[in-house]
This record gives sequence, structure tokens and C-alpha cells, in this order.
Amino acid sequence: MAIKGTKKNKFVKAWMAEHVNDPWVKEATRLGYRSRAAFKLIELADKDKLFRTGMSVVDLGAAPGSWTQVLRQRLGPRAAIVAIDCCRWRPFPA
Repeated sequence: MAIKGTKKNKFVKAWMAEHVNDPWVKEATRLGYRSRAAFKLIELADKDKLFRTGMSVVDLGAAPGSWTQVLRQRLGPRAAIVAIDCCRWRPFPA
């Protein structure tokens, strides 16, 4: 008879081991992004020319904030960025 929760525990451990060794996670950490998702936005922005300096953008479902970080970098100081999420997340330094 299997111990309850064993399969889930193995899955979580395997996912965590893969996540920690992921090169994109390591690069995101090195560059100070809150998650590897930042690279997906950068890829989309470069491919489709999404951003123009000074744009106004609403980031819905913003936690943990890596897309908001990219928006701040790409849009410049004159941009208006509103980041909203129902989960709590760390604010950015002023």
C-alpha cells in the first residue's frame, strides 16, 4: 500500500530540482528579475515591437513582478505603469 501524498511529494521534489538547475532561472537571478518570465516578455517585445518610450501600460496579474521590471526598463521614466494582482507581492524600491 502506497503512503498517501508520496506521488505528489516526488513530483514537487523533481520540479524543484529542475527549476533550480534551469539556466533561465539562473540568468533571471543574476540579472535581478523576479522570475524567468521576464525573458518571455523581452522576446515578445523584441519580436513584435510592443513598446514605445512613454507608453501607459496596465500589468494585470503582475505578481511576482518580473514583467513590471521589464516594462520599467523598456518604457523609460515618463511611462505610466500600473501593476495589479490579487496576491501580495513585494513593492519595488522607489
